[in-house]
Amino acid sequence: VTLAGTSETPFLQGSITVKNVEALDFQFSELKTDFRYESSKAEVHAVLFQRDNPVIRINGTLLCTLSLIPFSFTSHKDGLSMILETKSLDIADAGFPIKKDVGAGGFLDLQVTASGDMMAPQLQGHLNFKDGMLHIKSQKIRLDNIDGDVIFTPSDIQILDIHGDDGTGGVFSLKGVVKLKDFYPDLIDLQAKGSDLSFPFHSAVYAKYHPDISVSGSLSDPRIEGEILISEGRIDLDRFIGQSPSDIKVTVNADDREDVIEYSEETGDPDPVNRLASNVTVIIPGNVWLRGQGANIEIAGSLNMLKEPEKPFILVGSMSAVRGTYIFQGKQFRVIKGNMTFLGLQELNPNLDIEAETLIRDVRIIVNIGGTANDIRLTLSSEPYMEQIDIVSYLMFGQPSSRLGRGEATSAERVALSITGQIAADEINRIFGDSLKIDTFYICLLYTSPSPRDRTRSRMPSS
Repeated sequence: VTLAGTSETPFLQGSITVKNVEALDFQFSELKTDFRYESSKAEVHAVLFQRDNPVIRINGTLLCTLSLIPFSFTSHKDGLSMILETKSLDIADAGFPIKKDVGAGGFLDLQVTASGDMMAPQLQGHLNFKDGMLHIKSQKIRLDNIDGDVIFTPSDIQILDIHGDDGTGGVFSLKGVVKLKDFYPDLIDLQAKGSDLSFPFHSAVYAKYHPDISVSGSLSDPRIEGEILISEGRIDLDRFIGQSPSDIKVTVNADDREDVIEYSEETGDPDPVNRLASNVTVIIPGNVWLRGQGANIEIAGSLNMLKEPEKPFILVGSMSAVRGTYIFQGKQFRVIKGNMTFLGLQELNPNLDIEAETLIRDVRIIVNIGGTANDIRLTLSSEPYMEQIDIVSYLMFGQPSSRLGRGEATSAERVALSITGQIAADEINRIFGDSLKIDTFYICLLYTSPSPRDRTRSRMPSS
């Protein structure tokens, strides 16, 4: 450092070198700074290094008045003029914390100008992001080849284009504006689109998503609207029912990319979903299959995912069975129709209207499932018309009751209904119980007058 002049009008010039620097949540290997003050003008030239590579350069001037004895420093109005530039800043070396299980990589090119008052500078500039990746391991989401172009002014951040892919052929893009208030994001207006995206958030679910959604409002009260089309999908019922989301344990392993940083966990953050409002329509035109647990059924329909701030999500809409089969007690039933209607209740308890048929010898047996998911009603009928004992006998034994073993004739109906009720209970609870918390179901046999013996009610414990 060189010091000359007088205490009231000093001359300063020098340089400073600092190793292992942390600044603005970024980590750098070295900082080199040259500075000069003379005649009410301060100049600074600084360089930040990552692994001996210069990545950030800061050059600027400040009009100010400096006195050493007595010490005083006063910046002049509109006296700041500074430029910050970075070339190929490696995000993997940034080191700023976000969330546990989140990794990021890529390179930043940035130019920022600061002007005006030093205590309230006007910032504007341009950011270019390339060769990026974002990995949210807990959700098994990985986005690759992310490129972005962003302009920011004193009043807003303009996202001209951010795009990338999911590593499986799907692509996405993001555009919009974020309004600033006192340097902090305030109001948002973003549009996100994608095609053939695949996010394996659950090992039992595979789907291709085509989102077209917008996010608006403030960060404290955001609102999401739009559509998500699912062009194809498979839901493995064996895995889905046996492994609910709360059962899944995620083991985080180190990423195989050296240029990826993994972030540590932050605590105390408010729930970002609590204040969210939503009006998103999920559209399934077909080619989405439920498989497993004896089912092989194609579904279609649309559901509105609605939410008000500080309230849970609700579903409104219906799903229908396009075609498919179901194996029940070793016999294949063909699905004739199927509808599952969601009425916007906080409890996931859709109305059911499902009909399936099978042919046993020359008898057509029809099963209809009605009621709600928590109160299922199973109805049996046949063509040609048969007594209930014969329907159950065909279903269970493949022959009419008249051919049952000797000595069983007087109790065949009671035995058959009891067996059928227990089997239906086991089957339905096995398929739906863990997910939809079935409490009761009914088996109603058609073509007979309602009586206690014609309706078997079975009660299963709620989970």
